[in-house]
Amino acid sequence: MVERVWGFPSAKKLIQMMKGDILVNSEEGSGSVFTVWFYDVEVASASPARKALASFDHTRLQFVGGKVLIVDDVQLNRQLLVEFLSDTKLSALQAENGREGIRLAEEFQPDLIVMDVKMPVMNGPEAARKLKLIESTRNIPIIALTAIGKDTELRGEDAALFSGYLVKPVNMAHFFRLLSEFLPYKTVGTSGNGDADLISTDSLVKGIKPGTELSATVGNSILPRIEKMTGVLKMSDINRLAEDLIDLGKTHRSPELERFGGLLLHFGQSFDIANVRKALGEIRKIPDILERPPE
Repeated sequence: MVERVWGFPSAKKLIQMMKGDILVNSEEGSGSVFTVWFYDVEVASASPARKALASFDHTRLQFVGGKVLIVDDVQLNRQLLVEFLSDTKLSALQAENGREGIRLAEEFQPDLIVMDVKMPVMNGPEAARKLKLIESTRNIPIIALTAIGKDTELRGEDAALFSGYLVKPVNMAHFFRLLSEFLPYKTVGTSGNGDADLISTDSLVKGIKPGTELSATVGNSILPRIEKMTGVLKMSDINRLAEDLIDLGKTHRSPELERFGGLLLHFGQSFDIANVRKALGEIRKIPDILERPPE
């Protein structure tokens, strides 16, 4: 009975090539149960992005307003994202192909566009390319919506047209986290100040001696980046800054700076905006200290 199952010999050969085994239990009139084992499989630890997403609480995010254009030829896909936005202050526009998406983008000037990659009439990359050529829409961020993944469906110049991507079926937390990189919001129900109490200019000063290469790097590279972080904060920028502080701390043997960078990364990955702003404020206080001559 098992030998009549289409594809079984090929599946068995493939599994054995990967040093695995397959067992089949069959019962006439009921069907077959296939059990597969793989041995000595290395399990990768969760990526930083996956860990950050796991700790991200989208319910604490409150968008302050804006328009999101959703372009997808499948109505159910559009309805899902519209439902995600229903309890926010964001309004949703819908288009079923790229051509209609361009028309609505020109007419309503959305703050963000979520666009399916593969659609009839006009696909996502073609529509995105045309939007970049139109003066009134060229600066609107476009998020790609893919069924397989960015690396499979978007390559080269096509990938460069988009500011981010989502994989179907869309996870609500992932959706909101991506929106928060482009749309203004505030955080509600923030946590206590336990970690915030660890942030202080004094601790930073101990790890950055005036007149050293480290102080010059912080003054010439880090501080200018922080001064540009006003208004709406992009967590991707915060996390990159935190990682750079950690690397600087390790390179220059400054545990205080490394620890500070770790705290900032923690706040950024957990979207604790209040503590992120406090940490940035502490760094802004130290330029005068960095300009002092070495002791």
